[in-house]
Amino acid sequence: MSTTLVAFRLATRLDLPGATALGRRVAFEVHLDQLMEALLAQEQADPLVTDPDVSANLETGAVEIHCYVALPFDQVVARADSFIRTAIHTAGGHTPDWGDDAGPDGLEYRHESSELVRT
Repeated sequence: MSTTLVAFRLATRLDLPGATALGRRVAFEVHLDQLMEALLAQEQADPLVTDPDVSANLETGAVEIHCYVALPFDQVVARADSFIRTAIHTAGGHTPDWGDDAGPDGLEYRHESSELVRT
């Protein structure tokens, strides 16, 4: 099975239930900085996942996380999901629709879609 570089894009929605619009925006901004730091730290430890990136709309909570994975195509999703989910948790976020409960701070990611693109 050959290894190719595959782009992975995960679209999520970040929410902070019960927060005001301003409180949510500030919490998102701080959290997304922490998420990017966690992604970059993991990139240093995992030579198969490179060039992580985060884009977000602080008003709506829409977040896209991108990375490249150098594995056989059928292994990319599992590796990228694990890489991204670990960074989300490291940054204090939670992924309840990926099987874990919301944490005490309530910062939740809701999966919307994933996309793979062969490069």
